[in-house]
Amino acid sequence: MVFAGPVELYQVAVYQPSQGAGLASRTGTLAALRGSPSPATSPGTSAPASSKATSPPTARRRATLRCSSPGISPRGTEINIVSSALCNGSTASSDCGWSSGLAIHGFKGDAAGSKIFATKFRMPLGSKTPAYWILPSQVIRSSQYGCNCRGQGSDPTYKGGCGELDVAEILGGVTTSREATTTVYSFQDITGGGSVAFNRPVDEAAVFLVIFDAPGHRIALRRLEPNAFDFAAPLSAATVQSYLTRAGTERALK
Repeated sequence: MVFAGPVELYQVAVYQPSQGAGLASRTGTLAALRGSPSPATSPGTSAPASSKATSPPTARRRATLRCSSPGISPRGTEINIVSSALCNGSTASSDCGWSSGLAIHGFKGDAAGSKIFATKFRMPLGSKTPAYWILPSQVIRSSQYGCNCRGQGSDPTYKGGCGELDVAEILGGVTTSREATTTVYSFQDITGGGSVAFNRPVDEAAVFLVIFDAPGHRIALRRLEPNAFDFAAPLSAATVQSYLTRAGTERALK
């Protein structure tokens, strides 16, 4: 997960299905408080958090992101959030491949790749446009933001690649715009929000859920009211299914 400021980041949790339980168990959480950066993430303009962290956070416990008051990622600053699982090295022969610094896995999900990212944040108006997107962890580890997995695929203009999901990106990059869009880049071509936009959370925070549903071959994005999600509780299969069945705009990948 990558957040570009100015963003007020309040809470993050990652879930994956529990084997045989039909529930989504929390694999890690993070809350924004006052203070200085913790090893959980590291602010930086372009370098990955994994190369700056002195030690990874412990899995299945609450880690704390301590940024400038009150949990703000300043304009022009990016924060990368990775898991607590260390790779077995940083060379090309490691399980993660070559890494430019401390090599840490992303969030794999279950064996099929199902996982849920829950975040609560606000995107205030300012001189820069904030954003929230999700990248393959290899891009974070190798600092290869320039490729961003584009350069392959069928679209002649942008082209997909190994994947990027822009969860909330300000429409047209206009700092005063209160509208945001979602875009997917992948091997299956590119799909964009186009004229479909939603209100960016400017005046108060909002909760965004990104559900990677491997059995359904889909990615579902849902926006909730700021107090409509319990970050401390597991998710039942019924609750996850209710999110998946909510009506919304659908885009098909090739």
